[in-house]
Amino acid sequence: MTREEWAISRTTVYAGMDDPKPASTGLSEYAGAEEIDAAIASLRQSYTDYGRLSKKHPDDNLQRRRRGINTIIKSMREENRVPHGVYLYHAFGADPLPAPLDAIVRRYLVAKHAADEAWARDVAATPVDDAAWEQELERRRLVELGLKAKK
Repeated sequence: MTREEWAISRTTVYAGMDDPKPASTGLSEYAGAEEIDAAIASLRQSYTDYGRLSKKHPDDNLQRRRRGINTIIKSMREENRVPHGVYLYHAFGADPLPAPLDAIVRRYLVAKHAADEAWARDVAATPVDDAAWEQELERRRLVELGLKAKK
């Protein structure tokens, strides 16, 4: 890897990198108790609605959505977590979220976006000066010596 490639790799955020300061998923940071209760009530209503639909039109997709809603409720109640990502997809697919839950999720997504941008700025500010390059070359030498010693 050339110095230029190394500098780019040090200052670029890649998929799969762990953000050391991610946005909190703590539910109580994005909603009060009344709003959480309203969101859970709306989830229970969606659960019931999907149950009624599945009795009229049996569909594995509706059952999967009901399981997804149960997972979300458990996450909110027992783990105090904001539902996000795949959990919401399994429960609602492309359908809109119930309004009380949508407001909470949107607040979380705003915080996540801000945390992701801050992390990208931190990564972009990683030193790639001569001193950092010398440290990288020394690290490579040590790795090479370690690999040669194992042969």
